[in-house]
Amino acid sequence: MTTYLLSPFSNNYLGNAMFDGPTGTLRDLMAERGISMCTVDLGDIRSADRILFYDLNRELLLKCLAAGVTPDRLVLFLFEPEVTRPDQYNPRVWQHFGTIFTSRDDLVDNVRFFKLKWPQIMRRLSSLPGFEERKLAAMINSNKFSYVDGEGFTYRRKAIRFFDSVDDFDLYGPNWNDNALTRQQAIYALKQALISKTTRNGSKLTLWRAGSTALLSPKMIASYFRDILGGWRPFRSYIGTVPDKDETLSHYRFCLCYENQFNRPGYMTEKIFDCFVSGTIPIYLGATNVDEYVPRSAFIWMKDIPDFSALHTFMKSMTSAEFNKMQRAGQEFLDSEAFGAWTPKGSFNDIIAKLLWDTPAVGANLVFACESGPREAAGCL
Repeated sequence: MTTYLLSPFSNNYLGNAMFDGPTGTLRDLMAERGISMCTVDLGDIRSADRILFYDLNRELLLKCLAAGVTPDRLVLFLFEPEVTRPDQYNPRVWQHFGTIFTSRDDLVDNVRFFKLKWPQIMRRLSSLPGFEERKLAAMINSNKFSYVDGEGFTYRRKAIRFFDSVDDFDLYGPNWNDNALTRQQAIYALKQALISKTTRNGSKLTLWRAGSTALLSPKMIASYFRDILGGWRPFRSYIGTVPDKDETLSHYRFCLCYENQFNRPGYMTEKIFDCFVSGTIPIYLGATNVDEYVPRSAFIWMKDIPDFSALHTFMKSMTSAEFNKMQRAGQEFLDSEAFGAWTPKGSFNDIIAKLLWDTPAVGANLVFACESGPREAAGCL
């Protein structure tokens, strides 16, 4: 039997725990085609037909290279964006994978790089509160930091600072009143930004990131200290974490729905779809071509609004009829064939179709190349 191994997002999902969620659909669909799947800890990388990486696992990749696993057997899924995992957006890493799935349309070539649509579980609430029963706006996100260009975390904090000064806004999620000085994730983000500018090639440390000539730019340092100072000012709109995101969000008319990364075509996560499930209008900023995937009538595009003050005025002035019309557009989208492509079955069927194609040649169009062999190749990671 053909065997595929899966390297999950973290060790918490080993022991086949990764298949308890949407990825269970992938395993079931594979089984229908005579392919057995398990997490990487339950199989042998030397004999596996394919090894799938849910984001880069550097240690596992080094083991695969040392074991002589060839690129045609390695598949990388770029779930996390460049602003949180810049290490996996490196051609020196990509050259070791025969197939790569990414949400970013600017990388897709349908030869080696294929479209990844984040699988969305189809669900509906039994009832939706009406317009008058809802508060004005909310945001439900984790407080994160990044010092890579294009990150959306700083913009989120700016939005919250503004809405802290007005009524009818609630903030949910973990870590919002943590300080960047003591928050390990902020320190890790600074390290990742540094890594994104450097690549180790043999014994030489060389700059990699296009257009970068400094390791720690003044902008990066200033941003870090800005986050430290900002951490001393608690967000007064902060409520806490939520046990049920869909239910909580359904009590608001609008949700500030900002992706982790801006200015990249195709990078869309669950955020905008969660709003539709809750009957909440997304105030969206993220993928530059979001309207190619979601009806323009179903969301507010923040790029069309000059500032947060204008946004607040717009939200306050929306009538019940206007809200209901936009809400209905979102609900109709959830029933559409277009959304079906984002469900686990739709997304994973498309992925399987690509995986079962003939494996393309690897390395012909890469910007960088490493010497052959696991010892030399390891020096490029």
